[in-house]
Amino acid sequence: MRDDVDTVVTFLVSADAEPNLIGSVTGLVAEHGLTPLALTMRRREREVHLDLVQDGISLERGATLAEKIRSIVPVRSVELRYTSKIRD
Repeated sequence: MRDDVDTVVTFLVSADAEPNLIGSVTGLVAEHGLTPLALTMRRREREVHLDLVQDGISLERGATLAEKIRSIVPVRSVELRYTSKIRD
């Protein structure tokens, strides 16, 4: 059993409900050669809440990716939550 610890980052995105939002966010993740662990979206009226969970990413890379997500036009805010995942 290995005791490597990976960082898991959850990006909590709040944005205007625009049809291209999911494609824009996941496209930025794909540009980094990553595939999300999980992606959930909830739309209420004209607002969307998107939670994207990503493993195998450093704290610095997570912060850089969050800045790029913030630059997407309909995005209002991006919060990051970091957790550690122990792999065996």
